[in-house]
Amino acid sequence: MERARHLLESTDRSVDQVARDAGFGTAQSMRRHLQSALGVTPTAYRRTFRAENDTAAALRNRRRPQKVSTARATRPASASAAALSKSSTG
Repeated sequence: MERARHLLESTDRSVDQVARDAGFGTAQSMRRHLQSALGVTPTAYRRTFRAENDTAAALRNRRRPQKVSTARATRPASASAAALSKSSTG
């Protein structure tokens, strides 16, 4: 059962392929076991697990707003230009 859960969580293999790879033989057999043990079908298990992971990944990857420096905004642009012209003429 653990192998089937892992494959459903981490691969895009079909349910039939997961069932074979996990040793259930058929998808129908795996569906019965998963439904009995967890109360969900393989497709529902995969969908639920992926939705949780997608949400967690989106939260981890969300960018925080960058702080904007206001140091340059305190002096008017015309004052900066005047200071430059005085220092270059000297």
